[in-house]
Amino acid sequence: MSDPLKIQGDTLIEKLGGLHWFWIGAIILLLIFIPLLNPIGLPISTTQWTLDAYQAILDAPKDKIVVWEDEWSMGGLAEAETGHTALMRLLLKNDIRFVMVSLTPDTPLLHSYITDIVTKTAEGRGKTYGIDWAQMGFLPGGEASLPFMAEDFHGAFEADFYGTPLSELTIMDDLHGYEDIALIITGSSSQTWIESPVRQWYVKYGVEIISYTLTGGTVLSATYWPDNGILGIIEGSRGGSELEFIAGVPGIGVAQSDAKTLAFLATAAFIVLGNISYFGSKFKRGGAS
Repeated sequence: MSDPLKIQGDTLIEKLGGLHWFWIGAIILLLIFIPLLNPIGLPISTTQWTLDAYQAILDAPKDKIVVWEDEWSMGGLAEAETGHTALMRLLLKNDIRFVMVSLTPDTPLLHSYITDIVTKTAEGRGKTYGIDWAQMGFLPGGEASLPFMAEDFHGAFEADFYGTPLSELTIMDDLHGYEDIALIITGSSSQTWIESPVRQWYVKYGVEIISYTLTGGTVLSATYWPDNGILGIIEGSRGGSELEFIAGVPGIGVAQSDAKTLAFLATAAFIVLGNISYFGSKFKRGGAS
């Protein structure tokens, strides 16, 4: 086995290509770990529907409440964590009040998990549960539950996820029905769910929607964007990473993107140096002869 401390070659141009593979791997590994420990925020290409989703959230009337109805579950955590944390941080950062609603039985566990993360961030500190946001429990019924919420939110939920009566939550004083809703964020790992909120919230009540769907699940959502009820789309973990970057709330998505970018750049740089060394050495040998 060759000595990693010894650089092969006699001239500088030969030594460029003689760096031991151990150091190449070590450098790439270091570049991967740095952003994972502390996101750098390198540029990320962003889709127009993510930009539209971001702008729609910023434009939400502050005197109304954003309702975030959610079908994501703990089983989809790997795909959901980036987008959920980015969304919650964005809402809190911009003082946009919101209420989280669970449409599947284990969604409240996901919401609690995300809340534990976000309340430790700069955006979460100083915010108060029950004033800035609230978390409802599981509401059964699927699509049939949406008009129930729209017509009488307090009738749909007598208490929040923690058992606190809605009358004791300040935020709920301003949320009774669809007239009080600024925007619907509908989240689901199903590619076909989006038709339900479009039928109920938009067609029936005129409340516009942001679709937060599974990566690759934008095909159906895109048919309603941007002029048929859906103002923007967040596409799974990819869209969550874009949202982190756009909103200036770097987290796991930006960190992973930074790590991949740095690793790709380092690999490309070593390939270029290797080719310079190879062809330079070959040219020198040819010229010497």
